[in-house]
Amino acid sequence: MVLFGLIAWPILEIYIFIQVGEWLGWINTLLLFFGAGVAGLWLMRSEGISLLMRARAQMQNGVAPIDQAFDALCLVAGGVLLLLPGFLTDIAALILFLPPTRVALKRMLARHAIVHGSTYGDPRQGSKRGPTRDDMVIEGEFEEVSPAPGETPQRPLLDSQLGTPGDVVPKRD
Repeated sequence: MVLFGLIAWPILEIYIFIQVGEWLGWINTLLLFFGAGVAGLWLMRSEGISLLMRARAQMQNGVAPIDQAFDALCLVAGGVLLLLPGFLTDIAALILFLPPTRVALKRMLARHAIVHGSTYGDPRQGSKRGPTRDDMVIEGEFEEVSPAPGETPQRPLLDSQLGTPGDVVPKRD
């Protein structure tokens, strides 16, 4: 099916280009062809700048800019589609540039991820997830260090204790 699409797409692009050329004339078709590319690049630039400003504002508020990352991915895909010759790819790129389309695509992908979930390895394994904390083994070397004479031994705080990570408290007797 993918091979069929890879073969059919350029043939369809050429057919549409010829049909538009017969309908509008060759000069107008070429102007439309290059004008669509220039308009798309301008749109990509303006959308990209506003996207960066929104991402920066979210990061300053301490929020991960996940939506902006997805929008950026759509803009990059649209930019690549604009570089490919043809009216169908230009239309697909312009559709990716429209914010409502990106929102709908994001919802569709989120719904798909919720329904199907993610697995490691074989997707037919269903609910099997990756390794748990109990499965992980971290190898390493250690050396016991005794406190110098007259010093009190100290131990690091655990995550469950109050304080910031890395604080040390005197060892209780």
